[in-house]
Amino acid sequence: MMIILIIILLLFPSYNIVLVVDGVCDPGDKESLLSFAASFSNNNLFSNWSGGVQDCCSWDGVLCDHVRDRVVGLSLPDRGLRGSIPVSLLNLGFLRFLDLSRNFLSGSLPEGFFERRRLFRRIDLSCNRLSGSCLQIELLPATLFSLNLSSNHFNGTIDARLPQSLMAFNVSNNTFSGGIPSALCVNSPDLVVLDFSLNDFMGSIPDGFGGCSKLEV
Repeated sequence: MMIILIIILLLFPSYNIVLVVDGVCDPGDKESLLSFAASFSNNNLFSNWSGGVQDCCSWDGVLCDHVRDRVVGLSLPDRGLRGSIPVSLLNLGFLRFLDLSRNFLSGSLPEGFFERRRLFRRIDLSCNRLSGSCLQIELLPATLFSLNLSSNHFNGTIDARLPQSLMAFNVSNNTFSGGIPSALCVNSPDLVVLDFSLNDFMGSIPDGFGGCSKLEV
């Protein structure tokens, strides 16, 4: 194929021919990923993340949409990551899927974590040491269908305005308090997975839970 292209260029030098190379990730996404990795002291875990490798879509744990060559997923569970979630993560403008579960992440979520990433579809931050009131729950993206914040140190109350698209919501084993939102099943009728266990909630189970007819036991 390359030989044919060279022959065409030699025979028709006046033609403006643009060669499109597949699989070269967006430079801004690449910079954001390198900044993300550099924020962790044990960044040797990102062994094949290198500025010298042009295509960040080939890096371990990185998923790209090859139509736009933008990073849409980051899956780094059980990697021994220590420290807080860096704000550079929010610069990945097309990020939809995020799995940082089973690490040693601590501190609060970056400001605007949910608000600034309106394309999020699945988030798994379970089994870390994350903390904070997590009041940003009221700003969850309308596209979100799965959120797992279980086994952390989050506190505060759960806002009732959850996305209609939500199918899985797990906040178990934290220190959330207050009442369980009564309108939860009205706002998110397609819920299949719902886990509020091992928290500090008060009161009875709301009658509105009857609207969650798709829940799996």
